[in-house]
Amino acid sequence: MKELKGGFTASYYNQFGKFYGYDLKDGYRIGADPVMDAVLQDFDLNKDLEQWQK
Repeated sequence: MKELKGGFTASYYNQFGKFYGYDLKDGYRIGADPVMDAVLQDFDLNKDLEQWQK
């Protein structure tokens, strides 16, 4: 997020996510969130995740 939108915006979204129980710094882990897995499967975005997961 920081690379795309800048530090202030990334901090804002991270704090907003923590309010709902998410930590954006954790990143995406397959199987950790069934709803996110279903959304990514529906939109076939899993192929693009390989570049972001390190």
